[in-house]
Amino acid sequence: MNYSQNINSTISPFSLTAENVTLDAITPNSWVEINGQAIQNNITQFKQFIGADKTLGIVIKSNAYGHGMLQVSQLCQNHPDVDYLLVAHVSEAIDLRKAGITKKILLVSPARDNLDAAAYYECDIMVTDKDILNRLQTIGVQLQKKIAIHLKVDTGLSRFGFAPEEIISLLHFVKTLPMITVAGIYTHFAESNNSDLSFTHKQENSFTTLLSSIKDAGFVLPFHHHSNTAATTALAHHKVNFFRMGAGTYGIWPSEANHALVTEKKYPISLMPALEWKTKIIHIKTVQAKSFIGYNRTYQADKDMKIAIIPVGYYDGYDKRLSNKGFVYLKGKNAPIVGTIAMNATTIDITDIPDAQLDDIVTLVGHYPQITPAELAIQTGCLNARQITAQINPCIPRIIVD
Repeated sequence: MNYSQNINSTISPFSLTAENVTLDAITPNSWVEINGQAIQNNITQFKQFIGADKTLGIVIKSNAYGHGMLQVSQLCQNHPDVDYLLVAHVSEAIDLRKAGITKKILLVSPARDNLDAAAYYECDIMVTDKDILNRLQTIGVQLQKKIAIHLKVDTGLSRFGFAPEEIISLLHFVKTLPMITVAGIYTHFAESNNSDLSFTHKQENSFTTLLSSIKDAGFVLPFHHHSNTAATTALAHHKVNFFRMGAGTYGIWPSEANHALVTEKKYPISLMPALEWKTKIIHIKTVQAKSFIGYNRTYQADKDMKIAIIPVGYYDGYDKRLSNKGFVYLKGKNAPIVGTIAMNATTIDITDIPDAQLDDIVTLVGHYPQITPAELAIQTGCLNARQITAQINPCIPRIIVD
C-alpha cells in the first residue's frame, strides 16, 4: 500500500459498505517519509571510504533506528555494497527472511531463546556465554547444518562478551563442536563518538593484541570487527575487515564531535538525512489573552492567539520534553509548541502563520532548522539523535520516497 497516494484520499459517505471500508481508504494521523536515495548515497560513501575489499554490515535493529526495518532492508537487499544486515532480536531476523531478504544476517544481541529459529533462518549468532555453544551444537545436529557464530569480546564496555584472555581456550573448545564455525570475533566501543579518543584507543589496542594472539595460536577467523559509524571515521588505521554502520546509514552523525573530526580531516563523506516525520492540522481555534493552554496549565497566552492542534503526542513517540520549547515546521516557518504535549495531541502557535489551514502538512522531524534529530536531541536533553528517530512509534507508516 502506498500511503503517499492515500494521504488525501476520501470515500463518499454514500458508498460506504462493510466491503469497501478498507485500510487503503484510511488516512494515517501521521507518516514517516524515508528518502531512499539518501540511504543509498550514505551506504555508497561509507563503502568507498572503508574500501571495496572490506565487509559492510548495516544496522537495522530497532526498526532501523525508526526508519522502518522492512523498508530499509529492501533497500539494502538491492544495494551491491551491503554484505550483512545486523539485528538485535531473532524475531527481527525472521521478519526479514519472511520478507524475502536473502543477504546475511548477524544477531548483535545475545540470543538465549529461539536459537533453533535463528539457526533455521541461517543467521550468524553473536555468542557471549560458553553454555550457548553446547546448545548450538545440539541444534546444528538436529538441523543438519553448520551454525556460524561471532564471538563477542569485552574490551571495556563491560556489557556483553568474554574477557580477551578467555578467547584462545574458547576457540580450542569450539574445535570440538563440529556443527559450529567461528565466522568472526568482535568488540564494541564505549565512547568512539567522543572528541577524546584515549579510551577508544585503549580498547582498540586490546582487541588488536587479541587478534595477534589468535593468529599466533593458529586460528584463522574470516571476520574481525569493532567499528561502528563513529569509529569507522575516528580511528586512523583499521586492522579489521568488517564495519558496522548504524547512524551513518540514516544520515545521522553519531555526535557533533565526530562530525567535526570528519570535517577537519576532510574525509569525502557528506551524509544525507533520510527521515521526515509529518502530520496534518486537524483543528484551529482562537484563544483569548490570559487563557491557559493544555494539561496542568503550563502555558498561558500573553495575547490573543491562534492555535492549531496536530494529532501526534507522546504515544506516537513525540518527546514530551519538547513541551513549551520545541517547534514544528509549517508553510516555511517554525511554529512553537505551546502547552504540554499530550498522549495523542500537540498544540502549536500559528498566530504568525495567518494562512495556516486545516489539513496543512506539518513537519515534526526533518531537515529544517530546530527540527533536525540532532537539534531535537539537544532540546530534549537526551543528546542522542538516534533516540529521536528510534522512538517514533513503529505502527506509524513508513513511506520510501525519492
